[in-house]
Amino acid sequence: MRILQILLFPLQGSGSGTYTDRLAEFEQARGYTVKVLCCDHAVPHRSYETAALVFAHETSLRGVRRTTKQSHTPDEVASQTVLATTKVDLDFNFPAFTTHPLSTSTTFGSLNDDQRERYIAAFQRKIREEIASFKPDIVHAHHGWVIGAALADLDVPYVISLHGTEYYGFTHSPAYRELALKGLRKADRVLALTEVERATAIETYALDPDRVVVITSGVDTALFKPILADQAHLLTARVLEDAGRFSWRAGDKVNREDAVDEPVAFNRPIVFAGSKLTAIKGTDVLLRAAAIYSKMPEHPLTLIAGEGDERAQLEALCDELNLRDDVIFLGQQSAAQLVELYNAAEVTVLASRTDWFPLVVIESLACGTPVIASEVGGLPQLVTSNIGRLFSAGDYATLAAHVTGFIRSNFKATAQASCVQHVRERFSWDRTVERIIEVYEDVLSGEDKMAR
Repeated sequence: MRILQILLFPLQGSGSGTYTDRLAEFEQARGYTVKVLCCDHAVPHRSYETAALVFAHETSLRGVRRTTKQSHTPDEVASQTVLATTKVDLDFNFPAFTTHPLSTSTTFGSLNDDQRERYIAAFQRKIREEIASFKPDIVHAHHGWVIGAALADLDVPYVISLHGTEYYGFTHSPAYRELALKGLRKADRVLALTEVERATAIETYALDPDRVVVITSGVDTALFKPILADQAHLLTARVLEDAGRFSWRAGDKVNREDAVDEPVAFNRPIVFAGSKLTAIKGTDVLLRAAAIYSKMPEHPLTLIAGEGDERAQLEALCDELNLRDDVIFLGQQSAAQLVELYNAAEVTVLASRTDWFPLVVIESLACGTPVIASEVGGLPQLVTSNIGRLFSAGDYATLAAHVTGFIRSNFKATAQASCVQHVRERFSWDRTVERIIEVYEDVLSGEDKMAR
């Protein structure tokens, strides 16, 4: 089987990008011929075949302020190396629904009429070219958006994976609604991540329920797994610029040289959050909770990974809440870095105002770290009382109380095995890929297929 996957964003920097990348890798490992067409600033390098609709870069990662020492991913290094010589398809950055670490200010709603028309035309042209040259048996489009509209006019079977944020685009960017509906309604199958998302999609887009299938996302448990995490080394190796600000021995302050050269004990529990820094992710709610739980005698340290259009406001809020010694913004992190952070943390927090199936939840659980998440979208299906807690979106006082309770009761120690088991039984990538391949085969065999 020849499978062409198409993505609105780069293969790094977003949940749907990570999902597409992992899916392509696992499909290729099973012997299928896979190619991914994405949007980026250069064609990414992967073990599978790739192509890109190339956009102009704002500058070399402009706006991605790095307050920590961190390595670039191979894609970032390659992208920066070839930017000067890469021929672009469009002279503006790729649009996102809310924000993206590599496109922090361009959204679908911010494109003017000319840019929107050129974006749609360029994507349609690129899709036609790739289908003509790659000759896929089936196309897997990610997000129910402009990709599907282009596929609807072509003689090729296709499925669409919903990733949640297209719902935000549908409600906030009405200029794209007709295209989104055209693609979704003519798809052979629409894949939802949760039952909640399936019901919302059927109602919002007026889809045939028989075409909408729930297939939960998966996590690579060979990568995201419990490891021995040295918290002091994590901080000194990766946060050198800020090391002098933080307590290493209980109640003590050490300077940067001490933190690097002396074998000191780090006694502060770590609260971790990893998501785009945009309004819907609720990082401001976490900061207001941190202003409460940071006063505990244990003096927790909050590490926040990710980038986005809200970073400047969040840093200002940090100062306003007097959290400068209690919160570190880490910037964008690689998968390997995230594994280390999940393992070092006592708890992972996701304070989203709206969400569907954020990978950060199952990645953290796969590493044995419990999760406290807001009770929105598909999150109640992911977080149960034996592996975490839920709270009402925006309720920072309850969030703070949950964090405090977890740290004082050493909840991670008792929940770790359950966290890992929960993910391995329900959310392995092998299981996800098996179900997706079954959908491909059903579509290609004509089983239950209705006229497009």
